[in-house]
Amino acid sequence: MKLKYVFILGDVAINEGASREFSGCPFVLMPSGYPEKINEYLQELWIGSWCAGIATPLDSASGAPFGFGRRYRPLPSSVRETANRLVNYLHWCADHKMHHGKGVLDPISVSEKDIARLGDQMEAGLWSSDHKSLSPTTIGQRQLAIIHFLQWASARGYAPKAEFTSTLAARKIATSNGGSCTTLQHRLLVVRRAQPREVRFPTEAEVKSAMAAVTDSALQIGMRLVFFCGLRADEVCRLTVADVIDEKVSAGGQRFIRVLGKGRKRRSVEIDTDLLNHILDYIEFERPIRLHRRGTKGDALLINEHTGRRFQYRAFWQGFRKCKRDVSPHLGRHWYAVMYLLRAWRREEVKAERKGVAIATDMMHSLLSIDLIRLQQNLGHAYLSTTERYLVALDQFIDKADLAMSFQDMIDGQYLGGLNG
Repeated sequence: MKLKYVFILGDVAINEGASREFSGCPFVLMPSGYPEKINEYLQELWIGSWCAGIATPLDSASGAPFGFGRRYRPLPSSVRETANRLVNYLHWCADHKMHHGKGVLDPISVSEKDIARLGDQMEAGLWSSDHKSLSPTTIGQRQLAIIHFLQWASARGYAPKAEFTSTLAARKIATSNGGSCTTLQHRLLVVRRAQPREVRFPTEAEVKSAMAAVTDSALQIGMRLVFFCGLRADEVCRLTVADVIDEKVSAGGQRFIRVLGKGRKRRSVEIDTDLLNHILDYIEFERPIRLHRRGTKGDALLINEHTGRRFQYRAFWQGFRKCKRDVSPHLGRHWYAVMYLLRAWRREEVKAERKGVAIATDMMHSLLSIDLIRLQQNLGHAYLSTTERYLVALDQFIDKADLAMSFQDMIDGQYLGGLNG
């Protein structure tokens, strides 16, 4: 039986004296006791009194401090995921076999070398539930959760100053007055990062197989929204019926749905007509049945057939795992971005062939500039530079004809009825 370590503060805790502002906040309870510092950190994240990883803007001309980065209150799903990552960290600290004779580690006083060793162990499969290597992205997320906690502990005076080797990366971004400023971001060297060229994208057959393995109609719609619209997992879970029914239509006939993204910002996302019609059929027939069976009400789009309520973030991820394919919501979002640009590139190739000319891949950025802006809007990226990174991944498909041809059905408009338009 799998033990539960992360709980949610509910009405019982509030009646016992907990502040109402912490309602819904996760808290950690271990067999060894109540990790007070971890729970204090989670509560500060929950109410938004602590925000980690804020960039330092500089004036592009003088280099003087431009101001402070904007603080966002983390999403509830983000705080809960942080709680689970810190539970994993606490177990690792308590496992003396992982520390080369150091015994048990104090969770608020580990060093950069300790975090690097944890990364090595996760990469080697020594610290994972199935003893398989974890991806650089997963490793990096767990490492960052630890580092942000240590930075908080240092700022609150619970631990010595946390020192981590980093480099500064400059990014030029637009400002509200039409100008630009340069933002410096610290990149911690100990944190693992997946490079675009290292990401292995699923093939057409693997995506089809994953879709076919999901029998739950709501989950299948969720998977299509990830793979064919580029939505994040938590964005899919937050969708309401109104977000779909009140969709917009552009002058060219392109249809959009509304999405609540990071920073509580709303955006319009392109959606294929066939996929939209499939969702509308689900809203009319399957969704009311699920609500009626459980006697529940709500405006959520995707209803969990077991609870009669909206899909929670973790349940949605587990739905991907249950299909037993090497896909995830995050990978599906990457796949959507690369396929979006690949389709746009193929259109440019067709235009060039009609004119009897050939185009080189080094022209990719200029030719796809409009498509990059549209993709940025669909993905909800704050900066175009984030979206441009997918051009590197696109280059590997264009360079290898056999991989590019595996998506020919999609380019011809025959792929699962979810990528046209």
